[in-house]
Amino acid sequence: MTVTIPVWIDCDPGHDDTIALLLASFHPCYNLVGVSTTYGNASLENTTNNALAMMTAFGRTDVPVYVGSSKPLEKEPHYAPGIHGSNGLGGIRIPQPAGATVNSVGDEEAMLDAMYRALCEYEGQLAMCAVGPLTNVAKLINKYPEAKAKLHTLSIMGGGIHVYNVNPNEAEFNIYDDPHAANIVLEDPELKPKVVVCPLDVTHKVLCDDSVQKKILNEPNTTAFRTMIYDLITFFASTYKEAQGFDRGPPIHDPVAVYVLMQVYHLRDCGVNSQQLEIHVDEHGEHEGKMISAACDDTVSRGGPRGVSVVFDIDVRQFWTDLLETITIADGCISEQAN
Repeated sequence: MTVTIPVWIDCDPGHDDTIALLLASFHPCYNLVGVSTTYGNASLENTTNNALAMMTAFGRTDVPVYVGSSKPLEKEPHYAPGIHGSNGLGGIRIPQPAGATVNSVGDEEAMLDAMYRALCEYEGQLAMCAVGPLTNVAKLINKYPEAKAKLHTLSIMGGGIHVYNVNPNEAEFNIYDDPHAANIVLEDPELKPKVVVCPLDVTHKVLCDDSVQKKILNEPNTTAFRTMIYDLITFFASTYKEAQGFDRGPPIHDPVAVYVLMQVYHLRDCGVNSQQLEIHVDEHGEHEGKMISAACDDTVSRGGPRGVSVVFDIDVRQFWTDLLETITIADGCISEQAN
């Protein structure tokens, strides 16, 4: 039985990406083996700088950060300054420890090679969490088709089945940014049985409300690290309230794709409720980036493709319990490194 989950995070930090990196960096169920960046919430330069800054602030100088794709496969990139600020991590000052810093590695080809090496090293065990546009993943399986057989799970934050950002014509951001890459990944017959999708249907239930925010800050015993995470969340809360009307706190999307792995790997019951669906993404027109889904029970009974696993619910209370405990672990580790 796997004791810890070897995990690679493909991300575009991003406020909630930072929380996904935090969870994978410090929760005892995970062994974070690599990070790759992509355009998305901001430009590739900004998302890479943000990933490097956060991994340095976390003291995880042992985890390499690889530079990935700067644009989608077939169109120009679209960023999210209205939610994440112009640099992708608006509203926070990142405290830098006095010790070593994390430096980025190579270029896009180096990233793809490193992903494949990790899959070979942890063959049949590695989970990849893609919490930005799926461009890097699509390029990986195009360059290394054999990577699909070596992967244990691909957990994706993206899309919406019955839930949308603002209105039914607005696609979820990650999938909208590269719908062509999304179809390459979500329609691959060898990969589909290994794919878990965490759409807005579940992530919009994972709200960081005032009570959670206060527990993160932990006054009067707060620290520079806790203040950074608190400032990150409160900025995210203000932009989500203004842009999308979330009054009870912002949805913390990306760590959900990391969290559900504990149940996928049979380490913890996370209250996951999922359904097998066939998914196609509109690539053009007014519905560009929208997911079209169909139940695949009939194709399963006929021995056909079984679709991807789409998560609709988790145990939200347990999620916050685990995340708050992880913040406490991280705070202790960072304080110890500083002394």
